[in-house]
Amino acid sequence: MREGGTQYLRSSFFILYIGRMSKVSEFVKTLLGMQKQQETHTEEVEENLKIYFSYPRQYEMMMFIIRKVPRTARIFFLYETRQVEFSKEWKYWAWEMMEKGFQTSEITQLAGVDSSVNPFEFASLVERIFGTMRFSYPAGEVFHQYILYVAGQVVMGELSVEQGLKLLSQAYVDSNDNESFEDFYLIENDWEDIKDGCELNRSYFSERGISEDHIDEWLRGYFEKLVTPKC
Repeated sequence: MREGGTQYLRSSFFILYIGRMSKVSEFVKTLLGMQKQQETHTEEVEENLKIYFSYPRQYEMMMFIIRKVPRTARIFFLYETRQVEFSKEWKYWAWEMMEKGFQTSEITQLAGVDSSVNPFEFASLVERIFGTMRFSYPAGEVFHQYILYVAGQVVMGELSVEQGLKLLSQAYVDSNDNESFEDFYLIENDWEDIKDGCELNRSYFSERGISEDHIDEWLRGYFEKLVTPKC
């Protein structure tokens, strides 16, 4: 193909993506590193658009947001399990998103809501935010990222081992007994029984040869292994 024809195809392809870009929300523009006041048509912008509109690479987009704002893993879990009611953690997430540059009118509005907000209006606002984020991730991956987030909080000392375990045990219930959280549910129940002085013929720990005196130590190691990259 002659050079002129190649240039024409490139121009047509670029125009197609720019046309699609005009329909992209403020959030997406922010996500692609584009300033509202100064949008430049560069090869980098074109490549970012290819990535964004490519479904197989949505995982990378999800991870990009989580790396920037780790609490996003918790928010994605709440949304996936339909726990869309006002709580301070939604506000905290919105503040952190804004601090990292993900400032849209919807996220700004979320950062300003309080407990007096109408539940239906709050749910509608959350739906608009996740609509602009094109939220379409497999539940299993959302749950996996939430487990890593909680485990990371335990390892960093932001949560105690007991707090982290309770969160992931409750996640088993909230996710309609999803197997991703089953071990945490079994561990937490047996651990509570042991702490209450109950004599168990069989437990999660005894089946693995873990003595009651070493449960705390084993649990911390369990969380550490979750966040340790596998070779």
